[in-house]
Amino acid sequence: MGGADTFCCMSGGMHFHNTRAFPESDGLSAVPQDILSLLLYTQEDVDASRDYVMLAPCSTEADGSISLSESTTSEFVEKISPTTSTALYDVVPTNLSYYGSYTDADDSSVYYCIGPCYYLITHSSFVILRHRFPFFHPHLVHKFLATNPFWSTLDYGPVERTRDQSVYWLNVGDVPQDQDAGEWWSQLLTSKDKSAAEIWEDAWMGRGNMWVFVRPDRFPISEAFAFKPATFAASEASKSAPSLDSLPLDIYREISAYMPPSGLLVLTAINKYLRAVLAPQMDSLFFRHIVANEPHLLPAEEVVCYRGSEEFDWWDENWRKGGLDTDDPIPWMAYAKACVSSRSMRNRKRLWDIVGRMEAIAREQGLFADEP
Repeated sequence: MGGADTFCCMSGGMHFHNTRAFPESDGLSAVPQDILSLLLYTQEDVDASRDYVMLAPCSTEADGSISLSESTTSEFVEKISPTTSTALYDVVPTNLSYYGSYTDADDSSVYYCIGPCYYLITHSSFVILRHRFPFFHPHLVHKFLATNPFWSTLDYGPVERTRDQSVYWLNVGDVPQDQDAGEWWSQLLTSKDKSAAEIWEDAWMGRGNMWVFVRPDRFPISEAFAFKPATFAASEASKSAPSLDSLPLDIYREISAYMPPSGLLVLTAINKYLRAVLAPQMDSLFFRHIVANEPHLLPAEEVVCYRGSEEFDWWDENWRKGGLDTDDPIPWMAYAKACVSSRSMRNRKRLWDIVGRMEAIAREQGLFADEP
């Protein structure tokens, strides 16, 4: 089988078989192993890419038991409902996944075969969807996928270039149309003008776009603990300054609520007065900003789906591992700063936007007409 039906409908990507960034070797023979070793995904990335929710047509018996069914698109769309659509969790690929073969993670004797109106979504992506739009119930997601040419209407970003009859990972980079992808990657990874760290940055967060395959629910908490904020002298607040500095503190707070974390850091870095008066408020200011402008940086506390609390449980556990007690305030400024360079959060924002586009299209089509 192969093709689009073996890709995640939300992330646009294919699952990994191992942590190697590039299963293809063509054109990369000249790349030193020490450089290639910097381009490995984590086992967590691999596991998340293989952890699927499968949306499938079904029939529901009087006793509540469910049987999967085969259905053509037109037949299924006409009767789609919570009793004719089901979400199967803990679905993982078999060695024959290219031919549409999947199984249950806990019971390898159970097999699923991709058929008409069967769709795959990684569990981490599905949680983001259900977190942002709780009313986008599984059967409505199923109907959306069955009635829309989503592969062409959703913006998957660099991932889009990797999807064909099979997956070609190297195309995730910003490869010119007239250049071989292997040759382009070889040039990027063997640049004489860059250090290993610069090559890493370019491959992951720059032209290589490798961040798009990082699992989107690993919040940079350990990086936040490693951040060392500058200390501010309280006396700086009383120093004479230009008239801008004489505005009421509430005005600065209001302005800061609309600024991205990077802008807020720049503001306090270039002005001693503002640095001094805003320093005690920085964590609350950053939290306000995140809630108002970047809610994707926060975990889903509880999502109505199987394993729906995993994000928040991981979030809570890792703050505790770092030394925060239950009642300790979270260092929001440090966390926001860590998010700026986080590959996971960058991919999470990509998925957050894809979900937003899905919801907008569905709303235009009246898909939520019966929802409160």
